[in-house]
Formats: sequence, structure tokens, C-alpha cells
Amino acid sequence: MKKILRQCFVCRKRDSVDNLIRLVVEDGKVVRAKSRMGGKGANIHKECMSQLVSPKVRSRAFKGVDWGLVE
Repeated sequence: MKKILRQCFVCRKRDSVDNLIRLVVEDGKVVRAKSRMGGKGANIHKECMSQLVSPKVRSRAFKGVDWGLVE
């Protein structure tokens, strides 16, 4: 079976979807995806979550969106 690779928008390293967390925009806020959610999404390593405090990093994924507290 072929591995599905995605890129972390923080460190920009490619990795298996099993090792990444998918974030999506729902009702104008960024949330962690529950199973399969459509719409604009971005992938991030769990280790890279601490770097989300930087507005420059956040703008790589979603512009003009309320980040609030991503759970």
C-alpha cells in the first residue's frame, strides 16, 4: 500500500498523514479535524504546535482566520 505524504506547514517537512495533525477552518475558527472534514486544511506535526504563536507561521496556512485556542 502506498503511503500518503503531506507537508507540515511549520517545518515544511513531508511526512506520513499518520504523523501529522490536520487543522481545518470551521465557522471561521481553526479547529483540529475530526475524522474527515472537508474544506481548507493544513497539516502540522505535534512537535511543531508550539511554534504557532508566530503570526508569520500562522499566516502560511490560513489568512484572516481566528486561531483562538486550537484543541
